[in-house]
Amino acid sequence: MQKDDKLRGKIYQAHFVYAKRRMNLLNEKMINSIKSKSLDILNVLENSGVGGIMDKGGLKCLHAHLADYLVNGLNPIGEIVYKFLQWPEECHLCEEGKAEQ
Repeated sequence: MQKDDKLRGKIYQAHFVYAKRRMNLLNEKMINSIKSKSLDILNVLENSGVGGIMDKGGLKCLHAHLADYLVNGLNPIGEIVYKFLQWPEECHLCEEGKAEQ
């Protein structure tokens, strides 16, 4: 990853989009409440990426990258994990879990 500028750019973009979507889940009242408690928490919410990572040149939480890829289709690390796992095209595990409930 350190030597692949294209991959690194895609990862940074995935982190940025992830943080933006996370912040969009909060309304102004929630943000003000967080600010009153801790600016550090607000900083993490605004600036951390997938899995809460602050150093976006590193890598952690492959399961979070995979989940992000499955939801948004943008995460290149999640895509690599997805392909490595040989996830079936016609996966019905979620539907099966609902049927058991």
